[in-house]
Amino acid sequence: MTYARTDLEYSYEPRDFYEAEVVVDTDIGRLTAVDGTLIVTLPTPRTPFDRKEAATITESVRAIMRARQVLVHRPFTLSGPNVIHYRPNGRRDIVMFAETAKIEIKGVPVDILVTDRSGKVVTSTRADRIAEHSRRLSKGLRKQFLDHPYCGQCLRVTAAQ
Repeated sequence: MTYARTDLEYSYEPRDFYEAEVVVDTDIGRLTAVDGTLIVTLPTPRTPFDRKEAATITESVRAIMRARQVLVHRPFTLSGPNVIHYRPNGRRDIVMFAETAKIEIKGVPVDILVTDRSGKVVTSTRADRIAEHSRRLSKGLRKQFLDHPYCGQCLRVTAAQ
């Protein structure tokens, strides 16, 4: 496959780390940063693109972000990259590098807890289920069940036990 362009797209926080759009030509390519997105456009399209090459470019991007950090005295977080290959007809092929995660599956119903590398919970099916049940109860679902002839009887019998 022949590509017209290859970009590496990163996300950074805070989104206003750069006060205005910044475009800088560097040894790794053209770097454009605006509103929480940083794009490195490589001088020549590259495929295949592997993790080692992405890690090398990411270290250069971090060095540029650290230089900005010295100027503005603010911490930042950087995530990514996604590699975006642009075809001559305008279509894009996107390569996303998955980060490590810990997945726990336990109990019935099965609860899935997904955490990021630092241990922060990304997804919890148990928390989602509890929130949904609370939402339904707050909408009067309990009253609807109690007023229903069959369901109300079952709930009263269960509560009495």
